[in-house]
Amino acid sequence: MKIVNSILFTLILGTASTFAQTAPVSVSNETTAPEASELKVNINNADVSTLVALPGIGQSKAEAIVQYRQENGSFTQIEELKQVKGIGDKLFAKLLTQISIN
Repeated sequence: MKIVNSILFTLILGTASTFAQTAPVSVSNETTAPEASELKVNINNADVSTLVALPGIGQSKAEAIVQYRQENGSFTQIEELKQVKGIGDKLFAKLLTQISIN
């Protein structure tokens, strides 16, 4: 009986070892955090250095956005950004998917 148990154990162990070597491994690169392209800059509280990272926004436009907020309060509608000097329809359209007011 010990021989039979020993043989069975060896067969099971060998099968498990073979399975472990050949079993496909699934690896997921998905994360729960949003990707960088999904992150939006809140123009109501972003500082100049954060705003400069947006496409088409240089130092002077970033400073103008901050100055606009200081003089007029928070943006209540995202389209209000077009009231900032230097931000027209074309630049606004480029920024639209990358900015928020919340």
